[in-house]
Amino acid sequence: MLGILARFGTAAPDAIPEVLSVLHDPEASVRRRAARALSQLGPLPAETALRLRERLRDSDVDVRIESINALGTMGSEAKWTVPDLIGALSSSDSRVRAAAARALGRTGPQSDAQLSELLEILQAVLDRDGSRSVMRAAARAIVALRARGKAPPEESR
Repeated sequence: MLGILARFGTAAPDAIPEVLSVLHDPEASVRRRAARALSQLGPLPAETALRLRERLRDSDVDVRIESINALGTMGSEAKWTVPDLIGALSSSDSRVRAAAARALGRTGPQSDAQLSELLEILQAVLDRDGSRSVMRAAARAIVALRARGKAPPEESR
């Protein structure tokens, strides 16, 4: 059912409350599919980020990844979750770290003042993470944030 709803995308906004309700299902596979469906349902109301944020500490790593992905699709509507996404960069699972870096590139900072800090954090991930997928995601996030025209280009080292 969740997969079918996701295929309708923006044509299924009335389904969002029902999908949100199954984010707390006892079965991890149901929670994972619900988070994935939310990332495909199109524009989500800002309050959806609160429910997805709760899943960032889910016992199932795939639920965490899908929740991070869904937050990323929300863009600036999920900016207030940036501290949580930054926290996910320290996960022991490289897939979580990569998803968090991608989401940070999509949501952007909470404020212009936070941009420099966010860029520094992503640069540290790029410099120190041993996973190529995480480093690639961090590099792309840095490029995306700079492309928005809110940050000066990095000086040559």
